[in-house]
Amino acid sequence: MSTKTTSSPSPKKVSAAAVTTTPTLNKNLVITNNSSINLAIIDAAATDDNQVVFEQSLKLLPTIDGKQSIAANSSGTVVLDDTHDNNGTPTYTKLYDIIYAKTDTLFPVKSQGAMLNFKTQDYAPVAVTDDEAKIMQETEVFTQTIAAYPTSQLAKDYIAALQGSTNNASSEDDIDDAVASFFASTNSYKDVTLDSLIALKSYYNTYPMVWTGYQSSKTYYLYSSDGTTVISNGSLTVTIPSTIGLDKSLPGFSFTYKDANNNTKALHYANGQFVDDPNADVPNICLVGTFILKSTITKVDTDTDIITILSGNVYNNTVIGYETPLPDNSNNGGGGDSSGNWSGLYTLLHPKDAAGWMQLFLTFVGVVMGIDFLLKGVKSAKDSVLEAKDKLGDLFTKADADKAISEAKAKSGLNDPKYKSEMKKIKADNAANKNLDDQIKDADTIYQDRVTEDWRTSTDEKLDSIGDMLQKMLDSGHATTDMENAGDALGDAYTSTDTPSTSDLSSQIDGLNKTIEGLQSTLNAQYETIINKLKGEAQTELSESKAAADKAKEVTDKVSDDLEKAKERQAPEDVKPERSGMEVEA
Repeated sequence: MSTKTTSSPSPKKVSAAAVTTTPTLNKNLVITNNSSINLAIIDAAATDDNQVVFEQSLKLLPTIDGKQSIAANSSGTVVLDDTHDNNGTPTYTKLYDIIYAKTDTLFPVKSQGAMLNFKTQDYAPVAVTDDEAKIMQETEVFTQTIAAYPTSQLAKDYIAALQGSTNNASSEDDIDDAVASFFASTNSYKDVTLDSLIALKSYYNTYPMVWTGYQSSKTYYLYSSDGTTVISNGSLTVTIPSTIGLDKSLPGFSFTYKDANNNTKALHYANGQFVDDPNADVPNICLVGTFILKSTITKVDTDTDIITILSGNVYNNTVIGYETPLPDNSNNGGGGDSSGNWSGLYTLLHPKDAAGWMQLFLTFVGVVMGIDFLLKGVKSAKDSVLEAKDKLGDLFTKADADKAISEAKAKSGLNDPKYKSEMKKIKADNAANKNLDDQIKDADTIYQDRVTEDWRTSTDEKLDSIGDMLQKMLDSGHATTDMENAGDALGDAYTSTDTPSTSDLSSQIDGLNKTIEGLQSTLNAQYETIINKLKGEAQTELSESKAAADKAKEVTDKVSDDLEKAKERQAPEDVKPERSGMEVEA
């Protein structure tokens, strides 16, 4: 009888992947500071959805070896160990907003999120470079230029880019790309980003160092006008402590208002404003800093720095605040103090013009605040899209993006009629004053007249140098018919420049520039023919006269370019902050 046997089943093979354990959570963030700046590492956590960057709750992150900063060209590690409430359950935070800031001023070098990698359970290392620091410096120049020229074509194009950035956006990258496309079209601000703009504006609104030029203190002298007299409204002195902390109550800072009778009052800095009562809807004193081209104040065309001024209200008086006091004899026609020192402020605060200028600057501030409001709304829309995308993952669609953007606009007020009204004020009548465009036109006419006179002066000097070059060529014994014709053209150019055929020299400048350009080209051609025929001193003198004429041409070309920008309300290319937050040494 045979016996049936059965074999035991073979054990199942278990794949290596099935027994792999989840990596241990690593809360460390490794930072390599490849920049030349000592960095403070700041953990920023929002308590309100509308808060951004420095507006959030701030906490300094020390390195694991106890240092309060990471030195230039070195590395450090910080621990990300926050918790948040998740439906009543304390939960480890896996997404952080980290600010990398200069240790001395807290000026932002970079703001970047750090998100836990759920597969590897760690955070990607971060590197900070000087190129990123340059982006923030470029952002500061752009921000101040827009404030100084809020109705320029640059500002108008910027507003249009912000307003259009959320149209048809399918992702947060689309919003970034729309803003980046605008900056790519500029000459000087190609690397500015939406995030760098938000970081800088939140810094300005939280810490007042920019209003002292990043120096230890600065005093602004405040003036108002009743239409016939310029009146002193005291002064505001802003003092910065030697060590700046994250505390937004600003311990160690002082903001001292002194009235015309030397009575003092402590002010507060809140949301970018100097106020006597931060809780009042309408404080008695409310001053806002803004930026202008220094030559607007000094009337010196070479003053191409962008400087700070204050504008606002002091006990119902519209005021302007500038760092130089108005001389006592200004109201009776004086042009400066007895020592002859003068800032040009009297030209700005002439009794006939002061009220208009003050209202103009106040209106500029309103326009800039409208732009900032729009900027923050775009940032909110971008963050909402990113949040929806993270939540929905592969299910995220264009419809979800549209919904997130719409909700963000509603929440931030971008759909509010009040906002739309504020934006219309860029072109609307300003209360109790002329239309803003009319005011700008009046101001531009003053500037244009000044640059026109500069053109006349520089062109006279250019013609002098051309005449000297022509004389040296004639002295060489190589006179030609072309030189004789050039002499006639030179005389005509002098006459046209000094005694124009109409009272409007600026309308003739383009034609005169072309005529003089042709004259100089003719002489340059003759120069090339003659110069190698000369020897010794004659050759040297002619060569030097040619160099002087070329230099004079550069000056006149620059003035002509500034004149064109004055006509178009364009910021000169070489404007710059008087002092940048990125330039201050730690």
